[in-house]
Amino acid sequence: MRKLLSADFTRLWKNKVFWVGMACMALVACWMVCVGHGQNVRWADGGTDIEPNRLDAYLFQFAPAVGGFAAVIISLFIGTDYSDGTIRNKLIVGSSRSAIYLSNLIVCTAASLLCVAVYLACAFAVGVPLLGVPAVDVRTVLVCISLCALFTVALASIFTLLGMLNHNRAGGAVLAILVFLALLFAASYCYNQLQVPEMSAAAIFTENGIEIGDPQPNPNYVEGAARNALQFVVDFLPTGQGILIASYEAAHLWQMGLYSVLITAAATLLGLFGFSRKDIK
Repeated sequence: MRKLLSADFTRLWKNKVFWVGMACMALVACWMVCVGHGQNVRWADGGTDIEPNRLDAYLFQFAPAVGGFAAVIISLFIGTDYSDGTIRNKLIVGSSRSAIYLSNLIVCTAASLLCVAVYLACAFAVGVPLLGVPAVDVRTVLVCISLCALFTVALASIFTLLGMLNHNRAGGAVLAILVFLALLFAASYCYNQLQVPEMSAAAIFTENGIEIGDPQPNPNYVEGAARNALQFVVDFLPTGQGILIASYEAAHLWQMGLYSVLITAAATLLGLFGFSRKDIK
């Protein structure tokens, strides 16, 4: 196992896609913070009373999209293992299938977490001098970072499962991206349904112009069991957790962490089972 990890980490450090992904995460963090700072400067010069942007608004904006980076990096990393015949060679020299799977899982998880770490490090390094320290308390920041790490591990386990059971490099990459987009779409749809207000007021045209009528029950408001189901989906899906963390709306903290652990365990067990029976050509 130690030799497998050493070899796989060596491959990771030489992987161009991994370094491009890291660079993109760093650039996105710096760009978003600089945009926020630029808005603050314009608002100050214009004498507006708009509350200036703080680092909080950009610190976790990566959360909903980090799965996209993980999907590409992991699928191509594992796909290269198949296309180069590396996995077959590992089996020939006596490595067990479980050790091969777990080694790839550990390395792919580390790559995903490093992307998260790079974004946060750049956001803090550039954001603190330009936007100041986060307005939220340290405990909230640490909890959000922990939840980000947990759902990133869950996503890495899902994409490792898909990659290890699909020997086609291009097909594996497409499948991983499609799965990520499906997870993101499902979480976004459920989250948007939860954001529909319970009461709504229509605009009324009068002789005095446009006036806002009295609030009325919103027919599109979801309540009862349906609302609980939507909330569960958002809390359960890693992409949903990313959306909640990005907007600081995460309420069920320990449940979200538990869901990520369960997803990681289930995906890993399923992947080990499937890979143990996969025909390696």
